[in-house]
Amino acid sequence: MSLTSMTGFGNTRIEQDGLSLNISIKAVNHRFLDIAFRLPAVYAPWEQDIARAIAGTVKRGHLDVTINRMSQRESDVKLSLNEPLLTNYLEMVKKASAVAGIDVQSIMASAVLSLIQKREIVEGLASEQSLAGEKELIFNALAIALQDLQKMKAQEGEKLSAVLLEMIGQLKNMAAEIATHTAEVVVAYQVKLKQRLERLAADLEFDEQRVAQEIALFADRVDITEELDRLNGHIQQFNNFIAANEGGKKIDFLIQEMGREINTIGSKAQSRTISALVIESKATLEKIREQVQNVE
Repeated sequence: MSLTSMTGFGNTRIEQDGLSLNISIKAVNHRFLDIAFRLPAVYAPWEQDIARAIAGTVKRGHLDVTINRMSQRESDVKLSLNEPLLTNYLEMVKKASAVAGIDVQSIMASAVLSLIQKREIVEGLASEQSLAGEKELIFNALAIALQDLQKMKAQEGEKLSAVLLEMIGQLKNMAAEIATHTAEVVVAYQVKLKQRLERLAADLEFDEQRVAQEIALFADRVDITEELDRLNGHIQQFNNFIAANEGGKKIDFLIQEMGREINTIGSKAQSRTISALVIESKATLEKIREQVQNVE
């Protein structure tokens, strides 16, 4: 199993008894589930029902849902003119024409044609008889469109999983390389300390036991074994999350934990080599974070 992407597209078309329905769903990444509808006015009362049906399948993401309805049924939809609103619009056209110094009669016809295309001016009203059975048809078509959407999101998720597994593998290799340099830090400090003492007191003997204690204290301060263990544990958990198709929010939280461990390693390990590897690890982790933003 692999992850599910938030990016995808689903579409379906159903025709029945002179009625044609086309449903399209476009999905992109978003922190939460956010649905924007473009529906025929006659379907407006069912918008919440449609949203609940989608929420049963899609966890999160921004969805643009468009339903187009074309009917060749006789006496199907009658047009209703919102006369008060049209009158208000036309009054504004007259005032605007006067301010601009334009002959209102020359633009009135085009203004009316433009206004009657607005849904709030001319609305389609379907009879109860014409809508009988349409709701079931809509949800049947919606189920097919959602299935098409999820198929594409799964395909995108497979590609995304492959990319993430490759990058987390790179991070694991960096952690392993950091581990190989941990002993060098203490050895380098031991050499520098002895050289410094020898320069300061060339003709004096220094307490070997005291030096050993100082080196031991330093080794404890720069020890990053626990941080590396936790980082490798997080990396393994990351792989498990991908295999189990866990949500992007869980993976994002895990990335934050990995970032904390890498930052601690960078602050504790006094080594140019490790510092360079930490910078490279941070860059890789940021790339992983960007990709995870597309995981549902």
